[in-house]
Amino acid sequence: TYGAAIAALYVTLSHLQNLLLPGSASAMIQVRVSEALNVLAQYNVEATFFVTGLNERYNDCIGRAYQEGHSIGVHSLTHNYYEIYASEEAFFNDFNAMQELIYSQTGSYTDLCRFPGGSSNTVSSFNQGIMSRLASALESMGYQYFDWNVTSGDAGETTDTDEVAENVIAGVSGRHWAVVLQHDIKDYSVDAVEQILIWGLNN
Repeated sequence: TYGAAIAALYVTLSHLQNLLLPGSASAMIQVRVSEALNVLAQYNVEATFFVTGLNERYNDCIGRAYQEGHSIGVHSLTHNYYEIYASEEAFFNDFNAMQELIYSQTGSYTDLCRFPGGSSNTVSSFNQGIMSRLASALESMGYQYFDWNVTSGDAGETTDTDEVAENVIAGVSGRHWAVVLQHDIKDYSVDAVEQILIWGLNN
């Protein structure tokens, strides 16, 4: 059902691309993350958060999400494409550091991950073949990596809450299994979560 697909909603926690934030901006992001978690709890829906380590002020949100039953996956410690994809060694240095941060917040390591930019990205094209090598290496180590097949459009396509909701609903409709890319650091996207969940649970 669509409701089951929505219940598999995938969002990204603390997804910042090398953006340094003053304290007030960081506090606002923590509020948005908390709001997303509150809405998920209200409707008893679990999500998977692919996390970064770009701002230690809200690393505790990782622990809260885990304690509330959500899954945690590695995204990236730094989200710096040119450093991460410079070599396999560079990728795993970043990856393992993020694992340690997750462990420090949850007491567990994760076997879930999402590549920065996705597994078929173009941002790593300066290092030909690295994505295939990394995907193979992660699979051989027992990790499961995810790509999305539905995008909310909140990564640059729109800043309108209703449009974010419409994008997710249209993308999920007719699918038996959906992975939704949605970012919880953006107020207009967090504001769309309840609308999406209500639709999903009623369909």
